[in-house]
Amino acid sequence: MATDTAPVRSAVATGGAGAFFSLSLSCALAGTLDRAKQRDQAISVLNKSLADRPSNSALLLLTTYMVQAKDGGRAADLMSKWLAGKPDDLTIRIAYANLLMQQEDNARAADQYEAVLKQAPNNVIALNNLGWLIQGRDPKKAISLLSVALKAMPNFICGTVFTNAS
Repeated sequence: MATDTAPVRSAVATGGAGAFFSLSLSCALAGTLDRAKQRDQAISVLNKSLADRPSNSALLLLTTYMVQAKDGGRAADLMSKWLAGKPDDLTIRIAYANLLMQQEDNARAADQYEAVLKQAPNNVIALNNLGWLIQGRDPKKAISLLSVALKAMPNFICGTVFTNAS
């Protein structure tokens, strides 16, 4: 049975839902719309939610949908703007760095991982990914970063967590 989301979408689009919908409800609605193959409307709901109540959760979901809709450039721009106002948001910074890596913008991705490591020197994702990004141009630093990552999380190798089979 299909669910009629038109009244809810209308309320969100006109701003009437601002007082009634929490972030989690906006994200749930966006997820439902996306599963109903209405990604553009899901993106619209999240844009409205982000404008009304800025949150990194809404931004992460919004940019995920944008990337899936082949709009990675716009997703990267939103993350960059977010970080300009909230430079300490490591969740968005790591997601942004990962997106830049996916887009093969390795220099900018490396800059973002460096920024993560200034705030969280033992962040295994940043250590690992930066190590891989710079291995060709600075193998000594890459070895150092990957060694720190291995010490911090011994079962984390090449982006995969292995369990001991003993």
